[in-house]
Amino acid sequence: MTDNPNEVTVDNSVLILIDHQPWVAFGVHSIDPSLLSNNLEGLASSAKALDVPVILTTVGAEAGRLKDPLMRAVADVFPDKTPTTARPRTPGQTSAKLSKQRAARHC
Repeated sequence: MTDNPNEVTVDNSVLILIDHQPWVAFGVHSIDPSLLSNNLEGLASSAKALDVPVILTTVGAEAGRLKDPLMRAVADVFPDKTPTTARPRTPGQTSAKLSKQRAARHC
């Protein structure tokens, strides 16, 4: 333990993996695809081994135009974890409008 009051530990951490889907990764050219996949699998496996909470998100994994599952490097590490599907905004939608719509659904 250090004297740092903001020390990052397993107990105060969470790993959020956002849009790790093959079609999204297809556009990444700054790293070799195999290295990207290996790095992602190592990160996911480390988080799982250390019991760090993990949140998985995807764009339209279950519905929408971009119907694309998680990359195998993540899916194989968390076979029982279902990603949260991000719902993209439609043209003209603002955060305020989305908040009102969500609030109305919960009333």
